[in-house]
Amino acid sequence: MPRPYGAVAREFKSLGGSARTFGLSVIRIEDLSAALGNLAEGIALSQVLPYPMSQSSALAVDFRRALAAHSPTAEPSYHALEGYLEARVLLEGLRRTGSQPSRTSLANALETLSPHDFGGVLVHYGQTDRTGSTFSDLVMHGSIARSAPGPGRGCGCKRPVSCPV
Repeated sequence: MPRPYGAVAREFKSLGGSARTFGLSVIRIEDLSAALGNLAEGIALSQVLPYPMSQSSALAVDFRRALAAHSPTAEPSYHALEGYLEARVLLEGLRRTGSQPSRTSLANALETLSPHDFGGVLVHYGQTDRTGSTFSDLVMHGSIARSAPGPGRGCGCKRPVSCPV
């Protein structure tokens, strides 16, 4: 976790701060929990991909299946899911380059991914568009010291954010 965020969150809580605080997806929720313990409760982080343990996201299900097959003891995480999607995008681009891949043919091939559905996450590229995905979600750290999607998302239930599913 970027140290300044942890220091600010800790100081904010020590001064009696109770407002919701937010961070970016570069902060690993696992690191947040380890660094702040119970002080992490209620902190929300933006995420650029679905909840890795989601049963309703085809991307997350495929990711966990691949992770279990290649590294059975590894824990699913947002960062690992992001790497998985990046590898799938690259492989799709390489598949589209044909038998003589080059930098130019790969760039041209990636530009044909407009949009391409990778299990519920749409990826867009074009000659003037290098955005990739615009998927965005907020995940709030709950009292159970692990990440959970917002109400009604990811696990499919309607329970509060601290849903253990």
